[in-house]
Amino acid sequence: MSSPTRARSTTCWPAWASDPQPSAADVTTEAEDVRWMAPDRVCQPREALHRIEALCHLHPTLFGATFAVAASHPGVPREILAAAIKQFRRDADPYTREDVVALITSVVHGAQQAFEAVLRTRRTGERRSGAPRWVKSD
Repeated sequence: MSSPTRARSTTCWPAWASDPQPSAADVTTEAEDVRWMAPDRVCQPREALHRIEALCHLHPTLFGATFAVAASHPGVPREILAAAIKQFRRDADPYTREDVVALITSVVHGAQQAFEAVLRTRRTGERRSGAPRWVKSD
């Protein structure tokens, strides 16, 4: 089993992730690197296509790719996202563009509804232990 430090040495983690106090310049650089995902950011179609293609190749399942594309491109109309997903995912071929728009909508709304349901239950309900009943709590 790899240590957390070793896992953080991959390119997915910012260089300062293991540093408890990153410099302001590091944080600013990292924020600029992900600014393209901001909901109010309008990106050029060419930029979006390159990113969507990369996401589609990175995720092995249609669900994973659809989720990643929808989450990382909130400012792009779903019809355009659907066309791009159909272009880069062979497993989306049997579906029409409208079907893929519906898949994107279901991923977005399903995730949001699940998130809000967890928030509601945590706010109003009593906390339950995640351990099975046969495990004694301390």
